[in-house]
Amino acid sequence: MEKYEFDAYSVCPEINFNLIARHFGIDKKYKWEEFLSLGEAELKGVIPNPAGKCLKIFPFGSVVFINLAHNEIMDIVGYLAKIEAGIAAALGLEGLACHDNYELIVDAGAEPSVSFDRLVTGRLRQQVDAVSIILAKSVALERVERDITKLVDESEGIIGLLERGKVGTRDKELVRISARIMKFRHNTISYIMLLDKPDVAWKDQETDELLVELAHIFELEDRYKSFSSKTDTLMEIVDVFTNLLNTRKGVRLEYAVIGLILIEVIITILEKTGLIR
Repeated sequence: MEKYEFDAYSVCPEINFNLIARHFGIDKKYKWEEFLSLGEAELKGVIPNPAGKCLKIFPFGSVVFINLAHNEIMDIVGYLAKIEAGIAAALGLEGLACHDNYELIVDAGAEPSVSFDRLVTGRLRQQVDAVSIILAKSVALERVERDITKLVDESEGIIGLLERGKVGTRDKELVRISARIMKFRHNTISYIMLLDKPDVAWKDQETDELLVELAHIFELEDRYKSFSSKTDTLMEIVDVFTNLLNTRKGVRLEYAVIGLILIEVIITILEKTGLIR
């Protein structure tokens, strides 16, 4: 029987994994839809006992550690932070956040099964990659969900102003909020590739079916729909506020024009009556 223990973290929003690959002497230009695997050979100078251990680094900021103890994970993350400034910056702000774990058991005599915390299979094919991909997407999505929740909390201030009949938010603030919402959408679809089928799914039918089942267990599609609903609501709030701001600016402009016309009329009357020359 073989046992694989997975610990996935979203260490930062984005990782330059080609930079890390070059550091470890891996002569390959990785594409965005791929992931970087570091095994025993690469971990020899990082942890004391790398036998049977590895990790997979995804460009959208997730790292999946396999058969590594917590202290070893911290040592590796600290080592990677010295290579990739984005990891160091994120760790300085929030430490290791957005964590999930899973277990894979390979036992020829066991009944195959898939659950929320364990996968049991009779033979090893692409299951390690499949589990890693789903875990990586799940923790990356958790980071996005956390950030969008913060933005929702910020929007409550805008709603409060609307309830009091005040429109005090500046244009720059609305642009900033709109940009953050669009960034979340872009990161979720393009960076995390939540809606895309990974390459391993095209190579093996069983792997494809496993990916679909794991995605369902981790509720990736439902969580994405919930995220999309929140971003839609936020954009509606921003649109309402933008329209109110534009209306207020329009009213002010109309008052200014009326004021100028009145001044011109008064000056004309005064000139005709000889009060001013």
